[in-house]
Amino acid sequence: MVARSCRAFSGPALSLSNDKEYSPHVNLPEGEDKQEIKSTSTTMTTPHAHMHLEAVLGSGSNAVVYEARDATGKVMAVKRIDHSPRNRRVQNEIRANQMMSGVQGVCPYRGYQKFEKSTCLLFDKIYGKDMFSVLEHRKFTPLPERRVRKMMSTIAGALAECHRRGIAHRDVKLENIMLDEEDNAFLIDFGLVSFLHTNSNGLENPTSDICGSAEYSAPEILRSGPVNATSLDAWSLGVTAFALLYGAFPYSIGDLEDILLYEQHVHVPESGRVSEDMRERLTRLLWVDPKKRAGAPIGLNHKTWAVSHRGTDVSEVNSDTIRTQTGGRGRSFRSCCRNKKFPEQPNNMSKLTVRRSSERGHADHGWLNSYHTFSFAMYYDSKYDQFGTLRVINEDRVSGGKGFGTHPHKNFEIFSYVLAGTIEHRDGMGNREILKRGDVQFTSAGAGISHSEYNHDPKLPLYFLQIWVQPDQKNLKPEYQMKTFSEEKKRGQLLRILTPKAQATQYPDTITINQDMHVFASILSKSQTVHHNFPSGRQGYIHLAMHDGGSKINVNGQDLSSGDGLFITNTDTITITSTGEEDAEFLLFDMKQ
Repeated sequence: MVARSCRAFSGPALSLSNDKEYSPHVNLPEGEDKQEIKSTSTTMTTPHAHMHLEAVLGSGSNAVVYEARDATGKVMAVKRIDHSPRNRRVQNEIRANQMMSGVQGVCPYRGYQKFEKSTCLLFDKIYGKDMFSVLEHRKFTPLPERRVRKMMSTIAGALAECHRRGIAHRDVKLENIMLDEEDNAFLIDFGLVSFLHTNSNGLENPTSDICGSAEYSAPEILRSGPVNATSLDAWSLGVTAFALLYGAFPYSIGDLEDILLYEQHVHVPESGRVSEDMRERLTRLLWVDPKKRAGAPIGLNHKTWAVSHRGTDVSEVNSDTIRTQTGGRGRSFRSCCRNKKFPEQPNNMSKLTVRRSSERGHADHGWLNSYHTFSFAMYYDSKYDQFGTLRVINEDRVSGGKGFGTHPHKNFEIFSYVLAGTIEHRDGMGNREILKRGDVQFTSAGAGISHSEYNHDPKLPLYFLQIWVQPDQKNLKPEYQMKTFSEEKKRGQLLRILTPKAQATQYPDTITINQDMHVFASILSKSQTVHHNFPSGRQGYIHLAMHDGGSKINVNGQDLSSGDGLFITNTDTITITSTGEEDAEFLLFDMKQ
């Protein structure tokens, strides 16, 4: 369920010089340090010069917020921060509040006073509740979209102004948004801020100082290396808005790695309560690739948030509908790869549509050179998210001795087709194999498995296809299979290598898969031809392996070169002819529409 967050991680603070500013005098409670220290601040005589602390409004690991009253009776809020070894961010918070003074949507700041063991920051008191308390009071019933738009318009504007002034908030969450009695939203708590620096091109310099609240953390924090703090803010804003609209977090913390590995964005469910425009906005904020997320103009543009949506009010929605859409009121969403529906087939994929090798996603990590037919990891193209149940075709070359360390999979049918070299496979089920050219290794990840894949040869490169298919059922018992399909059997014909489990007895020499899909492998010499028929209601995809770049085929008049693919829809029969000087090795996928 949605629960109050805690700060689970925090990196080193920045070192900043003090700024001069009005410093009210605060009377600390009995037993607290009362020795005032002369600092670089300027003491001013104002009606707020002497404050008396009264009730506690809230507290954290190193700070307590009090209701306070000055000599005139005006009620304020005082945040007292302990000077513990863990708390080195006080000066950052003071500076950020000074820089954001007067900005709409930010709690008005009035000054600070330093003592020997603590520092007190003075703010206008906001009469209202934080957003988590608002949701909690509603028993996590989602808020109407119109209301969320109004709040997020203000907070997005404040956050955008933070970034414009060189500040990253780094702890945007429900608890750090206050709502007053007139439903005005205020961003509070600048205790984890960082100050932005840009390079010679005017672009934000990444930082290795990572902190925040785990439930609102962006997936890139799981990678080793620096991150863009503004992108983290955008992600946290998306999680916050999602929680308000759906009454639940969009994922559980444990699913973050799955999202990073397998998805392009967090799945935002369809709902009669949430408009398509709002769902698109959340999707752009919850994008895995931080470059796309940070560059999304709809993300922090407060004017676009303010557009009114006259949809169904939450009070009109049956509670069963809410549970259906959110996975249970107050319950965290599971990973998007487990809930999402297959996207509609792109409009341009009618009959025969070529997917050129040069247009695929490409990632060169030094030890791994990978081409992505479909969206994968940091590569995303909405036209090529997946095709039917075919989710991933990665054409990978791995340096000697390198590979993919132990990592988890869930609810995918995964197989590796070895084109050259050797793979060493190990998994949590106790399987260990050394696979060579002609071998096909298959894992039905089901309810969850962990495995590793390495280039077994310390010097020679490994070249293989890694293919993922969505299963017809989720959370099945994990399964492992391996079969060898010799080059001789593939030559001059379409050799069936994978078949649906329902047809296992009909094709006993194949690997069986939990999906209505057949996969064929073939190697054609120049001028050799094969044919394939698609029954009604089926579609196909052909992938021509790159190899050394000299292979070519023609499919019903469409020319393909090494690394190209072909989407096949509304077609009864295809004729495939090798037209290049080199042998053409390809896979043909036959699946239901």
